[in-house]
Amino acid sequence: MKKISIIISALLLTLNVVVAQSSKVSSAISYYTSQEYDRALDAINAAILHEKTMNEAKTWYYRGQIFNAIASDPSGKFTMLVINPVDSALKSFKTALSMSDSKNYKEKIKLDLQFIQMSYFNNGATAYSAKDFEAAYKAFSNSAEANNLQLDIDPNLPIDTGAIFNIGLTAQKIGKTDEAISTYQRLVDMKYNEPYLYQALSDMYMEKGQPELAQKAINAGRAAFPKDEAILITELNFYLSQGRAGEIVDKLKEAIALDPNNPELYFALGNSYGELMKLDSVNSANYFNGAVSAYQNALNLKPESFEINLNAGALYYNAAIEINKRMINLPLDDEAGYMKLEKERNELYRTALPYFEKAHASNKDDVPTIQALREIYAKTGNYDKMNEMKTLLGE
Repeated sequence: MKKISIIISALLLTLNVVVAQSSKVSSAISYYTSQEYDRALDAINAAILHEKTMNEAKTWYYRGQIFNAIASDPSGKFTMLVINPVDSALKSFKTALSMSDSKNYKEKIKLDLQFIQMSYFNNGATAYSAKDFEAAYKAFSNSAEANNLQLDIDPNLPIDTGAIFNIGLTAQKIGKTDEAISTYQRLVDMKYNEPYLYQALSDMYMEKGQPELAQKAINAGRAAFPKDEAILITELNFYLSQGRAGEIVDKLKEAIALDPNNPELYFALGNSYGELMKLDSVNSANYFNGAVSAYQNALNLKPESFEINLNAGALYYNAAIEINKRMINLPLDDEAGYMKLEKERNELYRTALPYFEKAHASNKDDVPTIQALREIYAKTGNYDKMNEMKTLLGE
């Protein structure tokens, strides 16, 4: 009888321990429900240390919930309980999902992971704004991980391509070039609508000494975004670096032959000639004439375009600025040379004027346009108009 009594006592003791630990989970839930997160945290942390409750999805699910509540507590009363509560919440939910009985909690965890995903994304945006790219990279990576866990639960949910893009962007910033390349390439394969991907891929491939892959990225970018000026300039710079400056112009001319009524193609051609002028001074005059012709063709099709008028005016305006520099460097006694250059300069200003006036008519608030008009009116003696521009500039 004594032996039986001992066995029964041992069984009762074991049962009491199990009940005690289960009550820790119940207490944690009760404290969590009443927003006593400090007590809830103490109770749940005791539960995860005991072998009877440490392997239950329920324990880890509620631990994640408690940390989420601490992270989002509007009162700030519990914010000092733990450092980085979102990290602890994510780890808790991951542990819950690894348990054999996780199926009972997957749908609930999916919703909690949405909060974690957004929290990390916002943290990443804040860190990026502060130029803490290492912290931003980590936060965006965690945001993507939370999204991936949701997708494991429900494959029909959307992939957070914004987080993926920001992982690539921050990886690029902190020198993780290979990861940035693979991340951007993944987005390209997903048809992500961002021209910068192709520009960045090209630049990074060039840094790695892989011009073939750089050109492949450019070609894909031009096919996906034929009107994007940044990709066009990247393509131009690529061909220039390879000693193939004329090819970009030839490509645009081929495109124009197929689509002669597309003003954007003429605009891109004019911009290309303009970039070539900066990079190849020997043939600058030819490029200038090519740009003039291209912009005029674009304006014939789209006469009120702010961008085309602005760039056409800037072409003459910048040429006038270059003559200004030559005038300043003339010997003081070269009056004839000064007068000759002044006449050429003012003629360029007068040619630029109608383009800038049209640009200003299309966009009254563009400050560079107003500044250019003020300069032209001053140099060509139209002081009433000059004063109008000065008034618009608050001078």
